[in-house]
Amino acid sequence: ASAAAPRVVSILVAAVAAEWARKAALYPLDTLTTRLQYSRRPVLLSAPSDITAKRVSQLEQAREVIRDGGGPLSLYQGLSTQLVGVVPTSLVYMPTYEAVSRLARAVDGAQWGLPAALPASQLASVATGVASS
Repeated sequence: ASAAAPRVVSILVAAVAAEWARKAALYPLDTLTTRLQYSRRPVLLSAPSDITAKRVSQLEQAREVIRDGGGPLSLYQGLSTQLVGVVPTSLVYMPTYEAVSRLARAVDGAQWGLPAALPASQLASVATGVASS
């Protein structure tokens, strides 16, 4: 039992660290995408039939959004909230995945193949969904 505790802790730490790394890498892209979608809304001049939208390249729009938003670091605004939010789901998903895959390997004797990984991923997703709702 004493060897299992460090393994569980290392799984939990690895799960949270992986989610944090994923969020930190992709968050600026998500923020930029959201801002670009918002900034592309057509401008109403007088009546709904008179809608005009300025056509600009996506790269130029990205530059404008970053410049108007306060610079490149503004793309990270709100990241800390997202990092806190992934902790509970990470703490449910990865241990569930590990437990189900270990059980599947024990039952059919497979060595970490598709039969163990597929149901483990599905059940871990269901457990995460139940825990977060």
